[in-house]
Amino acid sequence: MRTSIRRVAAWGAMAAWFASGSAMSATCGPDTTYAPTSDYSLTFRVCDNSFVGTVTARATGWVAVGFSRDQFMPGTDVFMAGVLPNATAYGLDAFAFLRNPPVPDPSQDVTLLSAGESNGITSYTFTRLLNTGDSRDFDLTDGAYYILAAFQSTSDDLTVRHSFSDASELTYTFAPVPEPASVLMMLAGLGLLAGRLRRGF
Repeated sequence: MRTSIRRVAAWGAMAAWFASGSAMSATCGPDTTYAPTSDYSLTFRVCDNSFVGTVTARATGWVAVGFSRDQFMPGTDVFMAGVLPNATAYGLDAFAFLRNPPVPDPSQDVTLLSAGESNGITSYTFTRLLNTGDSRDFDLTDGAYYILAAFQSTSDDLTVRHSFSDASELTYTFAPVPEPASVLMMLAGLGLLAGRLRRGF
């Protein structure tokens, strides 16, 4: 079952990114999947200066992903999303200061690209800048982060305690992906430097 949820997540990320129109001009890195159990999966990639992720969980309530300097909830940058019984999608950019429900950020800097719920599985795709410039959002280009996962099996009430939570064993880094023109300029510069070195300047 983990394989199927990973496949749903990967295809969801690709479909939502292409549907948004951003794929036509973005330069993206490879997909990475964090799947702590068969009931939760995050597949993400970095496109230019943005993080694009698809979260899939065996739940009909809210589903969350977080970035933390450690493996604990306090001090975690969180995004929570889901689909209401009337099929309305929702998302919240928040920060967990303690072990209480995360507090909504005054500035909502995460974009929910798509969300759906079917056969007891919720899946959504979101994007945010690696560095939003908001003090309540971590600068994801600054060091390494643990990924935290959580969901509420049946409730869309964001104040209801999670049914499941986990933290990655490893940290992740999220470096911007250089644009092709930048890469070509860098390679040209290296070639010029190599030629000068061969000629002794």
